Amino acid sequence: MSPLGVTVLASVDPVQREVACFAVLSEAAGTVVVRHDLRELDGRFALRRVVSDRDGVVEDVVVDLAHPCLGCALREDLLPTLLRLQESGRWGEAVLALPVGGEPHAAVRTLLEAERPDLLTQAARRSGVVEHEARAVLDAVEALVAESLARGEKVQLPGFLTLEPVQRPERAGRNPRTGEAIVIAARRAVSVSAGSRLRDAVRR
Repeated sequence: MSPLGVTVLASVDPVQREVACFAVLSEAAGTVVVRHDLRELDGRFALRRVVSDRDGVVEDVVVDLAHPCLGCALREDLLPTLLRLQESGRWGEAVLALPVGGEPHAAVRTLLEAERPDLLTQAARRSGVVEHEARAVLDAVEALVAESLARGEKVQLPGFLTLEPVQRPERAGRNPRTGEAIVIAARRAVSVSAGSRLRDAVRR
């Protein structure tokens, strides 16, 4: 089973979020978009999940929630959904469109926690520290990286990895459902570049 690449899309504007999703679907073959929205229905909290690709809507499901917490909602729904999409083998990339105004760190933390236990255990053993100390260091690194990128600063792990905030310019695109010409708004993104040590390790 091939891994499913995941990109997290966060926005404070519902129109811009939809335009960005349309752009992805019109330009990126083999990509699935998973939209999550939190809502209150008749005094009940719910998460609406819409999964779509170039051919249209694949799923449109409403999941009841105990309370309106984005982190809990994503833990309950995000990972099972992504695993199911991966197992289907239909797509190689997924874009997770968070609820409007949703903070991306909740989704990133959920994704990291799915993989982190093994990584933490190995890091703790190699460094000779207990696992909760390794977790504290990893949490601190995550926070520092996020804060630096939010300030517009480049983050470098020399020879290993470089992350840099970039501004994607406004450009023309097409609505994949109607074929209508649209303008894809300018947006901020993160550019990730592998360093020489990481590239060499992969090539071996």
